[in-house]
Amino acid sequence: MNLSELSLLDISLRLMCLGQVLLFIALVGWQQVRSKVLNVDAALLALLLCCVACSVILTMNYRPPLLLELRPYLLVLVDALPFALWAWGVLVLSDVQRPFSYEISTLTKFALSTILLLYFSWHSYFFIALEGNGWFHNVSHWLAIIAVLHLVYVCLQQWQDDLVDARRRLRAVLLIISSLILTVYVMSEISGTLFMRSETGSIIGAIILLSLSTMLGIICLKQPSLPSQHLLSEVEQDASITDNQIEVPAQYLELFQQLNKFKNQGGFTETNLTLTRLAEHLNSQEHRLRSLINQVLGYRNFSHYLNDYRLPLASQQLLSDSNKPITEIAFEVGYGSITSFNRAFKSAFGQSPSDYRQLTKK
Repeated sequence: MNLSELSLLDISLRLMCLGQVLLFIALVGWQQVRSKVLNVDAALLALLLCCVACSVILTMNYRPPLLLELRPYLLVLVDALPFALWAWGVLVLSDVQRPFSYEISTLTKFALSTILLLYFSWHSYFFIALEGNGWFHNVSHWLAIIAVLHLVYVCLQQWQDDLVDARRRLRAVLLIISSLILTVYVMSEISGTLFMRSETGSIIGAIILLSLSTMLGIICLKQPSLPSQHLLSEVEQDASITDNQIEVPAQYLELFQQLNKFKNQGGFTETNLTLTRLAEHLNSQEHRLRSLINQVLGYRNFSHYLNDYRLPLASQQLLSDSNKPITEIAFEVGYGSITSFNRAFKSAFGQSPSDYRQLTKK
């Protein structure tokens, strides 16, 4: 295959990718117009797709004069791609990754808007006025790598704790996308620009970008069922609904009874109990147990499910034995550390265990 054929293949792949991205941007926009609600997740996803589109155009081996003139403007969005991915990824997984609720306060919205405005203002000045000359470009690349690595950490941190299948699949997609972006940055930093500017390097980059746009497109097509729009916006199931009030489908009835028996025997006080370990105790397949707790009982996180049984036991012990150390109570009800116990207790009762004990004495 001669050089002209390589260039033609590169251009063809990039046109396919660009067409996909433009279609998905239009789809996200149409979804927002139809719903008449500006969704933060959708806005970040549209920004991410715009960054991908600019990357498709700017990293092409063939560079006509018009592209060279537009280069400073395109660089603003190209360099924003990892940060847009990080912001969108952390936001859609925020239900299990951050201690505060999914509803963002006015102050937080203002802070995020200010950061976003400052980011694009500075990047516009740096790439358009300064033409990208200076140390900031290299610093920006390393910050981008840190942001993507943090997203990988967020995806993996509570993978086992997540009971929602749609969100678990989203974690997997985000991990693949993060790996693709890290591959591009490693190739750029280690091999230098010579390889990335070559026809072979440009084709590899086009394939990576096409894969990235395809995965983002799948997310766009499934946008109505994303966890951030439905699952994360609902209030978590609480223990006010007793087991007797739950209508259990026939296929889960036997497993549900085993789960209740395990609970009544105090099994949930086992330290470091995981979903995998619980499935072993019940001689059940993990995915069936996950479906039961999520789809029938209504929990989205395994830790929340455990807390609804452990914390009432802890509160009873705090009241019945005022001399018993809080650390001892935390370990007895199944928590592996006093920190995790304090965090869970304060989230449920609105105050620390020590404050709860003191107030109930009065």
